[in-house]
Amino acid sequence: MESFQTLRQQIEALPEPERSARRAFYTEAEWNSWELNAFPHQLPPLSNDWTIWSVTGGRRTGKTTAGVKWAANALSYNQHVGVVTYYADQIESLVGLFMREHDLRYMPFKGSHSVRLELKKGQGAIDIHPWKPSTHGDILRGHNYTYIWGDELGDPGEVIQMTDHSVMQYCFTSPARIPEGERARHSIAGRPRVL
Repeated sequence: MESFQTLRQQIEALPEPERSARRAFYTEAEWNSWELNAFPHQLPPLSNDWTIWSVTGGRRTGKTTAGVKWAANALSYNQHVGVVTYYADQIESLVGLFMREHDLRYMPFKGSHSVRLELKKGQGAIDIHPWKPSTHGDILRGHNYTYIWGDELGDPGEVIQMTDHSVMQYCFTSPARIPEGERARHSIAGRPRVL
Protein backbone atom coordinates (compact mmCIF):
# COMPACT_ATOMS: atom_id res chain seq x y z
CA MET A 1 0.00 0.00 0.00
CA GLU A 2 1.07 3.57 -0.64
CA SER A 3 2.67 5.17 2.41
CA PHE A 4 0.94 8.51 1.80
CA GLN A 5 -2.54 7.27 2.62
CA THR A 6 -4.83 7.82 5.53
CA LEU A 7 -5.85 4.81 7.58
CA ARG A 8 -9.34 5.13 6.13
CA GLN A 9 -7.94 5.09 2.57
CA GLN A 10 -5.90 2.01 3.42
CA ILE A 11 -9.00 0.21 4.71
CA GLU A 12 -11.08 1.27 1.69
CA ALA A 13 -8.38 -0.12 -0.63
CA LEU A 14 -8.61 -3.62 0.89
CA PRO A 15 -10.38 -6.37 -1.06
CA GLU A 16 -13.72 -7.67 0.16
CA PRO A 17 -14.55 -9.25 2.62
CA GLU A 18 -11.58 -7.87 4.58
CA ARG A 19 -12.64 -4.26 3.85
CA SER A 20 -16.13 -4.79 5.32
CA ALA A 21 -14.72 -6.66 8.32
CA ARG A 22 -12.30 -3.83 9.15
CA ARG A 23 -14.94 -1.14 8.51
CA ALA A 24 -17.24 -2.87 11.01
CA PHE A 25 -14.78 -2.10 13.82
CA TYR A 26 -15.58 1.64 13.61
CA THR A 27 -18.64 3.67 14.50
CA GLU A 28 -19.74 6.34 12.00
CA ALA A 29 -18.15 9.05 14.18
CA GLU A 30 -14.87 7.12 14.36
CA TRP A 31 -14.94 6.48 10.59
CA ASN A 32 -15.12 10.24 10.00
CA SER A 33 -12.65 11.14 12.78
CA TRP A 34 -9.38 12.99 12.30
CA GLU A 35 -7.38 9.94 13.42
CA LEU A 36 -8.67 7.84 10.51
CA ASN A 37 -8.61 10.65 7.93
CA ALA A 38 -5.24 12.24 8.70
CA PHE A 39 -2.10 11.39 6.76
CA PRO A 40 0.62 9.67 8.82
CA HIS A 41 2.79 12.82 9.05
CA GLN A 42 -0.17 14.79 10.46
CA LEU A 43 -0.48 12.65 13.59
CA PRO A 44 1.84 13.08 16.57
CA PRO A 45 4.17 10.22 17.48
CA LEU A 46 2.30 7.30 19.01
CA SER A 47 4.66 6.92 21.94
CA ASN A 48 4.64 9.43 24.78
CA ASP A 49 8.43 9.59 24.96
CA TRP A 50 8.64 12.95 23.19
CA THR A 51 8.58 16.58 24.23
CA ILE A 52 9.08 18.24 20.83
CA TRP A 53 7.35 17.25 17.57
CA SER A 54 8.19 19.12 14.39
CA VAL A 55 6.53 18.76 10.99
CA THR A 56 8.22 20.01 7.83
CA GLY A 57 7.39 19.63 4.16
CA GLY A 58 6.14 21.29 1.03
CA ARG A 59 3.25 23.66 0.52
CA ARG A 60 -0.29 22.34 1.02
CA THR A 61 0.74 19.11 2.74
CA GLY A 62 -1.34 19.70 5.86
CA LYS A 63 1.28 20.97 8.30
CA THR A 64 -0.87 23.80 9.71
CA THR A 65 -3.88 21.49 9.86
CA ALA A 66 -1.78 19.03 11.88
CA GLY A 67 -0.90 21.81 14.35
CA VAL A 68 -4.50 23.01 14.64
CA LYS A 69 -5.79 19.47 15.24
CA TRP A 70 -3.03 18.78 17.80
CA ALA A 71 -3.79 22.00 19.73
CA ALA A 72 -7.57 21.51 19.47
CA ASN A 73 -7.20 17.99 20.85
CA ALA A 74 -5.32 19.36 23.88
CA LEU A 75 -8.05 21.98 24.32
CA SER A 76 -10.72 19.27 24.41
CA TYR A 77 -9.00 18.00 27.59
CA ASN A 78 -9.36 21.48 29.18
CA GLN A 79 -5.69 22.34 28.70
CA HIS A 80 -4.18 25.83 28.29
CA VAL A 81 -2.50 25.99 24.89
CA GLY A 82 -0.18 28.70 23.61
CA VAL A 83 0.03 29.29 19.85
CA VAL A 84 2.66 31.49 18.24
CA THR A 85 2.78 32.32 14.55
CA TYR A 86 5.37 34.28 12.64
CA TYR A 87 2.70 35.99 10.55
CA ALA A 88 0.43 38.33 12.55
CA ASP A 89 -2.04 38.42 9.65
CA GLN A 90 -2.49 34.65 10.02
CA ILE A 91 -4.06 34.99 13.48
CA GLU A 92 -7.62 35.54 12.20
CA SER A 93 -7.46 32.50 9.90
CA LEU A 94 -6.21 30.39 12.83
CA VAL A 95 -9.11 31.70 14.92
CA GLY A 96 -11.49 30.49 12.20
CA LEU A 97 -9.89 27.04 12.14
CA PHE A 98 -10.15 26.67 15.92
CA MET A 99 -13.75 27.94 15.93
CA ARG A 100 -14.65 25.05 13.59
CA GLU A 101 -13.21 22.58 16.09
CA HIS A 102 -14.83 23.85 19.31
CA ASP A 103 -17.53 26.19 20.64
CA LEU A 104 -15.24 29.05 21.71
CA ARG A 105 -15.49 32.55 23.14
CA TYR A 106 -13.32 35.13 21.30
CA MET A 107 -11.44 37.58 23.56
CA PRO A 108 -8.75 39.89 22.12
CA PHE A 109 -5.90 40.92 24.42
CA LYS A 110 -5.89 44.67 25.07
CA GLY A 111 -3.12 46.58 23.38
CA SER A 112 -1.79 43.70 21.27
CA HIS A 113 -2.57 41.49 18.28
CA SER A 114 -2.94 38.47 20.57
CA VAL A 115 -6.25 36.64 20.96
CA ARG A 116 -7.66 34.26 23.58
CA LEU A 117 -10.19 31.59 22.66
CA GLU A 118 -11.92 30.02 25.66
CA LEU A 119 -14.14 26.99 25.70
CA LYS A 120 -17.72 28.09 26.40
CA LYS A 121 -18.24 24.84 28.29
CA GLY A 122 -15.05 23.86 30.07
CA GLN A 123 -11.82 25.28 31.39
CA GLY A 124 -9.55 25.10 28.33
CA ALA A 125 -8.16 28.10 26.45
CA ILE A 126 -5.96 28.82 23.46
CA ASP A 127 -3.91 32.02 23.31
CA ILE A 128 -2.71 32.98 19.82
CA HIS A 129 0.23 35.39 19.63
CA PRO A 130 2.27 36.91 16.80
CA TRP A 131 5.92 35.91 17.23
CA LYS A 132 8.48 38.68 17.29
CA PRO A 133 11.23 37.62 19.72
CA SER A 134 12.81 41.06 19.87
CA THR A 135 9.63 42.82 20.99
CA HIS A 136 7.33 40.10 22.33
CA GLY A 137 9.74 37.67 23.94
CA ASP A 138 7.75 37.63 27.17
CA ILE A 139 4.35 36.83 25.63
CA LEU A 140 4.70 33.18 26.62
CA ARG A 141 5.96 33.65 30.18
CA GLY A 142 3.65 33.39 33.15
CA HIS A 143 0.72 31.75 31.33
CA ASN A 144 1.33 28.17 32.54
CA TYR A 145 0.76 26.67 29.09
CA THR A 146 0.62 22.90 29.04
CA TYR A 147 1.14 22.72 25.27
CA ILE A 148 2.67 25.16 22.77
CA TRP A 149 2.31 25.10 19.00
CA GLY A 150 4.55 27.29 16.85
CA ASP A 151 3.78 27.80 13.15
CA GLU A 152 6.26 29.12 10.60
CA LEU A 153 8.87 30.12 13.19
CA GLY A 154 12.52 30.73 12.48
CA ASP A 155 14.06 29.14 15.55
CA PRO A 156 11.81 27.03 17.79
CA GLY A 157 14.62 27.02 20.35
CA GLU A 158 13.78 30.64 21.17
CA VAL A 159 10.21 29.64 22.03
CA ILE A 160 11.40 26.78 24.22
CA GLN A 161 13.82 29.07 26.10
CA MET A 162 11.12 31.67 26.74
CA THR A 163 8.50 29.35 28.21
CA ASP A 164 7.83 28.15 31.71
CA HIS A 165 8.57 24.63 32.88
CA SER A 166 4.85 23.82 32.87
CA VAL A 167 4.96 23.00 29.12
CA MET A 168 4.63 19.26 28.58
CA GLN A 169 4.88 19.16 24.78
CA TYR A 170 5.70 21.44 21.84
CA CYS A 171 4.59 21.14 18.23
CA PHE A 172 6.36 23.14 15.51
CA THR A 173 5.07 23.22 11.95
CA SER A 174 7.34 24.53 9.19
CA PRO A 175 10.23 25.55 11.47
CA ALA A 176 13.28 27.04 9.75
CA ARG A 177 15.49 25.04 12.16
CA ILE A 178 14.63 21.53 13.28
CA PRO A 179 14.67 21.21 17.10
CA GLU A 180 17.04 18.52 18.28
CA GLY A 181 17.38 16.39 21.37
CA GLU A 182 16.67 12.90 22.58
CA ARG A 183 13.01 13.73 23.20
CA ALA A 184 12.49 15.42 19.80
CA ARG A 185 10.56 13.68 16.99
CA HIS A 186 10.26 14.80 13.38
CA SER A 187 7.71 14.14 10.61
CA ILE A 188 8.26 15.01 6.98
CA ALA A 189 5.12 15.92 5.06
CA GLY A 190 5.07 14.47 1.57
CA ARG A 191 2.99 15.75 -1.28
CA PRO A 192 0.00 13.55 -2.15
CA ARG A 193 -0.07 12.20 -5.68
CA VAL A 194 -3.01 13.15 -7.83
CA LEU A 195 -4.51 10.03 -9.37
